[in-house]
Amino acid sequence: MKYDSLLILNSDKSLIRGVTVALIDYFSEVRATTNPKEAMLFLKNKNFTTIITGTDFLTDDGLEIIRELRKNNPFAKLLVVTSPLDEEVRKKIEMMNIQKIYEKPFDLQEIISDIKKMIN
Repeated sequence: MKYDSLLILNSDKSLIRGVTVALIDYFSEVRATTNPKEAMLFLKNKNFTTIITGTDFLTDDGLEIIRELRKNNPFAKLLVVTSPLDEEVRKKIEMMNIQKIYEKPFDLQEIISDIKKMIN
């Protein structure tokens, strides 16, 4: 059984490639980008069931991106993959109904395994 859709928004291209390759058979549609503005355009046309995002973007505020993702997709499973967070930022992210936060260095296999558990 395939699940509806996965959106990956992260500045780490190797993370995008690894997650896409590992999960492409589990989702009917996978969209991936390093550009937050492009991700928001994807969201205008589709509600994604699962979203993986980061907080590390050169031109955009990561917390604001998470708020927008959540606002546009309130029922999506939302995971955050990011560089180490200070406690204040972590608490702000946790208050946005995030399923899980992964801080670098992270284990890509753990992320993939957790996503598979969430969608089953």
